[in-house]
Amino acid sequence: MLRNEFGVTISDLPRQPSDSESELRLILEGIGEGFYAVDRDWRIRRFNSEAARHFGRSPLDVLGRNLWGLFPGARETELGRLFLEAMATRKSMRSETASVVIAGRWLSYGLFPLGDGLGVVFRDITDRKKAEEQRDLLIRELDHRVKNTLASVQAIAGQTFRDVEANARQ
Repeated sequence: MLRNEFGVTISDLPRQPSDSESELRLILEGIGEGFYAVDRDWRIRRFNSEAARHFGRSPLDVLGRNLWGLFPGARETELGRLFLEAMATRKSMRSETASVVIAGRWLSYGLFPLGDGLGVVFRDITDRKKAEEQRDLLIRELDHRVKNTLASVQAIAGQTFRDVEANARQ
């Protein structure tokens, strides 16, 4: 075991950048969510395999390219405006929105300042959104049925009271 003049062992020294880079790649591939990072000029600097799967593009095809050039029209969407706001304000933001790439899919986005650009984490929440839509439909249907049942009960009760009054007068 080697110690320097400050009493720090060699194993206590920070890892070499190549080790850190390898560890970062392992983390980005292991998170199970899509991740990409852009610099302040909107050039894509990182792009993990889940992002590649979702967008149908390999990291080699997108790294170094402008985000808005890869996805024409995306800048004018609700999500695009959120990206612009996050970049300008340097604040973390969250959003759930329809995918600008795959029709019918919903994504949950987390945007956060990363260096001079943004980090973007996203996951597909389509199944959850469909379940929420189904739940809302069932709630509306139940509400409608309860109102109809209540109206029927009120009508029967009203008729019963009228019949009782008529019989009492006789």
